[in-house]
Parts: sequence; structure tokens; C-alpha cells
Amino acid sequence: MKETIQFPSMKPKGVEGRICIELKDVVTGDVVQQVQGKNHVFEDALFCGTAYDWSAAVSAAWLCLNDDDTAVDPDLPFLLGQTIGYGIPTTAGLTTMRGTYNAAYEDKAHSDLTKLYWKFKYEFTSSQANGTIKSLGLTRQYTTAALKHISCFAPEAFFTSDYTYSNDGRFQYKSSTSGVITIQDLWLGTNSNVDVSAIVGTTAASVKTVGFDPSTGKFYIMVYSATASLRKVYVFSNNTFTTLETTYSPTNNSSGASQAPFYIYNGVGYLFNTASVHAIDFINNVAPVINTHTLVNNAALHNLSTCTIGTANNSQTVCWSHYVLTWSNSTTKQGTIFDLAAGCTWIGNAVGPVTTAPAGLHPRGVHKLPMIFISPLQTNCAISKYVLPTPITKTSSNSMTVTYDLEITY
Repeated sequence: MKETIQFPSMKPKGVEGRICIELKDVVTGDVVQQVQGKNHVFEDALFCGTAYDWSAAVSAAWLCLNDDDTAVDPDLPFLLGQTIGYGIPTTAGLTTMRGTYNAAYEDKAHSDLTKLYWKFKYEFTSSQANGTIKSLGLTRQYTTAALKHISCFAPEAFFTSDYTYSNDGRFQYKSSTSGVITIQDLWLGTNSNVDVSAIVGTTAASVKTVGFDPSTGKFYIMVYSATASLRKVYVFSNNTFTTLETTYSPTNNSSGASQAPFYIYNGVGYLFNTASVHAIDFINNVAPVINTHTLVNNAALHNLSTCTIGTANNSQTVCWSHYVLTWSNSTTKQGTIFDLAAGCTWIGNAVGPVTTAPAGLHPRGVHKLPMIFISPLQTNCAISKYVLPTPITKTSSNSMTVTYDLEITY
């Protein structure tokens, strides 16, 4: 007999984040514009912390002001776009980016019998955080901190990534040149193989790359050969690879000589090869378009003086919904967040925990929570996000005060 025990007083009943932005006339000090609101809290990301102490992680979270107004997606726990200005708890201001914390207002992890709350306030001078601010929130995504989720999930075995697997959050896929697909289950820590050599061939000189479309659930094997007539894309109905739906012959595809993560959306394949993304329209047999992404986040760059982009080389990738996240294993590289639905465009950055383990999605999340699959699972992401109803443009004629209160009730 199984007995379920309820702990009604242990789990929070509610979480609320409140923000206030005030632009002030630099001469008179008068408030010339004010925005107040309640923001979205990413519940799964909230309960991640150093040594599982999620409250300490909130106390250390950066308040970032970004230039992106994309609506909140609970399955994308990151701030997007470029950072205009930011603040770090109990830390003085620095140059034109970082505001100064207000010691009199700041209150971290204050608790009583009914609630736990934080208060942050940052002051920005006339030379700081100038630009158009469209969103803000608390985040750990621009640091290399390793945050663990309190659920303490751990599979029986962990894998070391070789950065060529395509990854759907639970499973990662790779094919040998002999046509045998290796499927690794990140949640259970198991390996399995599927032999599709009778379909894709066994030619050693032909590189075979597994990919999938997160919007349809269909799986693909792209075969690249130096001989154009041997280049193929095979489409399977799902990840069992038992039903072949159609075959394309993209003779103009010049990408794929090296295996790399491969994701498909709206009929276009995106190969994450080294420091670039190759867009391959195999249906219309169009030559690939190579996009090199070099954008890095200002806040991370401000604190990591040698910071460049890490797209796929020495990076872990994970794809879900219409997003692809790459997390680099280097302290001097930033990962990138891409939107497949917008043509695999850059939408933001995230610095990942420094490790060679693969990325994946936490199996117990209410929403999607990208993690690095080592023991214990680790992540860096945003805790909350607020999109301004109308953007605020700060110039050198204004100073600015930003307050952020987060309250958890029991």
C-alpha cells in the first residue's frame, strides 16, 4: 500500500515580483517618468541554487535591464536581447554599465512565519545605462555559477558530450558512417542503437548526421558526400527511425563534411558547425547560407574581460519548442540562444556552468528548465522577467532608480 503524505505548509503558496523604474531630471532630481508593475517569476528556475540553497542564489542574482520586448515564455527562462545596464547586490557601480546598490533599501532573504522576501534598489547616474530599456529581471545567466535544482534528480549514469550530438532535452542522437544511430537517454543514463544502414548506406566517406524538427517530431538523417549525387536527407516519422517518409537529394548542399548538431524548422535545416550556423534548404536544393554569430552580452563581457562567443565548438546544444541553446564549456566564451521560428536568429546569451557534460531539460520541471547533465544537475538562467508596457529611453539628462521586490508567501 502506498501512502501519500502532504506538506501543505512547506510549499510556497505564491510568488510575486514587483518592479519600479524612475527616471529623474539630473538637475532638479524630479521624477519625469515612472513605470511600476508585477513581473513573471520562472518557478522552476527560482528553486535552483548553489549547494541547493535557492534563497542564496536569489540574493546573488543580477538585476539586468535589457533592450528586448519579447513576451514572456514560461518555457524560456532567460532574459533576451542585449543588456543596457545592470546591478549586482551589495556591489558598487562601475563605468557606464553597472549601477550602485542602495544599502539602506537592500534586504536579502528576510523571513518571518508567513513569507520570505528580497528588496533591491540600484542607482544609475546620468552616464550609466543609457539606451532604450524594454525589459528587466533577476538572472544568473551571465555568470558561471553552478545552480542545482532542489529536486535533486540524478540518473544512474552521466555522459560526456563530444559536441556533435543533436539533443531534444532528454535524448541525444548521433550516427556513425556505417549507419548505426546511437541514442543516449540523459534521464535514465542508458544507451541504445538503431541500425538504419539499409536506408542510409554504409559508405565510410559519407558523413551521416541525425537531426529533428521540434515542431513536428520528425527525425532526419543528412548524408554528406564529396560526390554531390550521393548527398541525401532522409525523413523519418519519429525517433524510432522505423518509418521512412520521404527522401531529398540536396546536391547543392556543401555543408556537413563534419558532424555537428542539426535541427530543422519550417523545412530548413540548421547545422551548428564550429562558430557558425549553416542554414540548409534541402527541400528546394538551395546552397547553404552561413551565419556567423559574434554578439556577446554586455553584462557578462563587463565582468569577464576576455569573453567571446561559443556557438557549437566545444559547446553543448539542446533544442526544445523553437529554441536552441548552446552552452560553452569555457569561462571565456558565452553560449547563445537562437529562435528557429525566426530563421535561427540570435535572441540572447547565457554563460553556462563550465563542464564537458551534455545539456538537457530537467525531467521534473513544471516548464522547460535547461540543465547541464552532470552530478548534480546544474543550470544558469533567469529567475524573473518583466516586459515594460512602453519602453523607457534613458539619456545623459536623466539619472535612474530601479527597485525590485520579490516576495514568497507560505
